[in-house]
Amino acid sequence: MKTFLLFFCFLLGLLQSAETCAQKENENIHHIINKVTERTDSFATEKIYVQTDKPYYAAKDTMWFSMYLFNASRLSASSKSSIAYIEIADEENKVKRRMMVSLYFGLGWGNFVFKESEFPQGNYTVRAYTNWMRNFDENYIFTKQFYISSPGEKDLLINTSLDAKPDVGETIVAMNLQVKKINQQPLSNSDFQLKITDGNRIWFRDKAKTSSNGSLDFNFTIPGKVNADKLFVTLQSANNMDESPVYKVPVIFNRRENIDLQFMPEGGYLVAGVPTHVAFKALGEDGNGASVSISVYNRKGDEVLASQSAHLGMGSFNLQSKSGENYIAKIKFADGTQSKEYALPAIKSSGIVLNIENKKDSDSLEINISASADVLAAKAFYYLMGESRGLACYGAGLTLDGSSKMVRISKTAFATGIAHFTLLNENRQPLNERLVYINRDDHLRVNVNADKMDYGTRDSVGITMAVTDKNGLPVQGSFSVSVTEDAQVKIDSLKRKSIRSVLFLSSDLKGHIEDPGYYFPSVMTNDIWQHLDNLLLTQGWVNYDWATLFQPLKKMDFPADTNFSIKGKVTNILNKPVEYSSVVLLSKTPMFVKTTITNAAGVFDFPGIYPSDSASYFLQSRNKNGKSFNVGIVMDEFQPPVFSAPKERVIPWYVNVDSNKIKSLHTLATYRENW
Repeated sequence: MKTFLLFFCFLLGLLQSAETCAQKENENIHHIINKVTERTDSFATEKIYVQTDKPYYAAKDTMWFSMYLFNASRLSASSKSSIAYIEIADEENKVKRRMMVSLYFGLGWGNFVFKESEFPQGNYTVRAYTNWMRNFDENYIFTKQFYISSPGEKDLLINTSLDAKPDVGETIVAMNLQVKKINQQPLSNSDFQLKITDGNRIWFRDKAKTSSNGSLDFNFTIPGKVNADKLFVTLQSANNMDESPVYKVPVIFNRRENIDLQFMPEGGYLVAGVPTHVAFKALGEDGNGASVSISVYNRKGDEVLASQSAHLGMGSFNLQSKSGENYIAKIKFADGTQSKEYALPAIKSSGIVLNIENKKDSDSLEINISASADVLAAKAFYYLMGESRGLACYGAGLTLDGSSKMVRISKTAFATGIAHFTLLNENRQPLNERLVYINRDDHLRVNVNADKMDYGTRDSVGITMAVTDKNGLPVQGSFSVSVTEDAQVKIDSLKRKSIRSVLFLSSDLKGHIEDPGYYFPSVMTNDIWQHLDNLLLTQGWVNYDWATLFQPLKKMDFPADTNFSIKGKVTNILNKPVEYSSVVLLSKTPMFVKTTITNAAGVFDFPGIYPSDSASYFLQSRNKNGKSFNVGIVMDEFQPPVFSAPKERVIPWYVNVDSNKIKSLHTLATYRENW
């Protein structure tokens, strides 16, 4: 009986201890979830999208835009900011025009007029952001590149091709230009001045004459130190050079020896003896994905596996690495030769591998957690966290009790878009991370119908638009519609940014996404689904640092603009603040007069002013005696950010044009004659 009682007490103690541990683990998980939610609510990250009426413009044209500001977590109208900024920068990343836009329930609109004196023919970038967004990664800023053209009947069209061969410390280039008139007839026997530049530096200068078929052939040598991203051929007629237009043709290399090949193991690491899914991405010199076939070799030179890219230079393979090995890869070219060596990531002797199976038609995710023998033997405790749009959607504790672990999670726990999974140790330090895409098929269904099939000149067009959810139920909302002429505008559905691709994809990934529209077809296929997963494996990024999650929230550098206000300080001749000074604000457009008094620090504020277009304001301050003598005003002005220049090169409208573009150019040229 004593033995039985002792055993019962021991068993009861174990059960109570297990219950206490389970309760503590649940409390820790809830604590992590609460911290994630607290940080998300405090940060209130915003996403912005701008719809423009056209993908490219002509000189004297007008860009009409609609702006949408979202709360990044719920994709509802953001209530954080009521002011947004939109700017247009030129090829040198200099801002040509900046506009402040008032937002009503997250919506704003406006336009830019492209005067030829202010916006000459060339590449431009439109950016949109709020002051609050400046606290976060620049990836949240909306950017879109476009071209302003000025086609006329005397303009030229240029097709280009080149062959580049490496030499000792330099590159020998043979280039061909086919010069045609805008009516597609070759420009024969015409003299041109040629220059090769990379900014302000000229590397080559020569004169050349086109052949009878409009061909220009020339050779030049470029040193290895040249910035190939800024290399141009400038072409100008040698006759009457003061009035002849200058044509800039980008020199774009795609030398196979300069392909960049990178490897990204799923979860972050290669662990010896543990099978790992490895993604890779090959980029050409033009910044686009390069289709490649690769072979992976061990340190003895034995081929371990072969693979090839599936889409835009991205692919994946499975590798069970061995301890003490060093793996390298080589690209196989069509002529049977191979590239230089590309090293795979170093192999860790101890660690954990996180693998997620995300099948297109499955209603759940299959998460497999494998580890090296020493990690499994430790039987340590871990946290698995799943987030969507910064909100904690899943949390669980688990122990690797001597074997790998498999967890199934329903996709219904996550919103449509990118879900972010993290495995943390018992000290809540991140070990592995993985992004997957969740498709709930809950996008809106939009049906647009015209009231007639044919219309007469200056006839009015009646449009009916019906919007429903996936169940066919009507949806109420705010929408923007652009109407363009097919003869002028041709939209590439694969390359264009859409509100869907920006909100659900590009704003949560790093780097340039080539052909973002490709990943959102009308009907998703298994191939596109796999290509989307490869994209997430190669370009995934984390929007906050787990190490700072449990630290006190820091004060943000840039406050949200809740309204437009005119602020400043009144100072005397000694630059000291003047308190209780009367300040008068006068506006002519719109007409109003406002007055206020400075505080003890000499600061004044006129809040709640509507930022109308081309508004002008006048301020006047007076001292305590009502005199304007010996007082001055220092304005609290908006300090605009300086963003990075886009890395992608936009091809001018007159270079390598296709037949559809030529038709639109003829139409534009005809319209310009009537402007």
